[in-house]
Amino acid sequence: MDSYKKIWEWTGYNELASRLVERNAPGPGEVEVRVQAIGICGTDLHIMSGRVRFAEQPLPLGHELAGVVERVGEGVSQWKAGDRVCMDPLIGCGGCPACLTGNKHRCPAAGEIGLQFPGVGNSS
Repeated sequence: MDSYKKIWEWTGYNELASRLVERNAPGPGEVEVRVQAIGICGTDLHIMSGRVRFAEQPLPLGHELAGVVERVGEGVSQWKAGDRVCMDPLIGCGGCPACLTGNKHRCPAAGEIGLQFPGVGNSS
């Protein structure tokens, strides 16, 4: 398995650049997904054009995607390599009252992959 992967990263207003980043093993509770389809949405275009200010470059964009699980981290039992997945990009803390009642969109620590958290090019 390759130890590096190619990513596309937002580097400035209306600018993208590709680069190689190290492919780290998934951590506890994480999975690595090989992206097979990804969409560019209006939010990505607004970020790149500078119309919104809730993301900072450099940032690997990408939050509407589907793919195949490549590797799983320690403690992951619901997924295995080869499983096809689509991703919910919203991440909550998992322990606050909002998250525990299925309302992670109200989590005070919530963020979205490709916006507040690195997108598909995440190298950690």
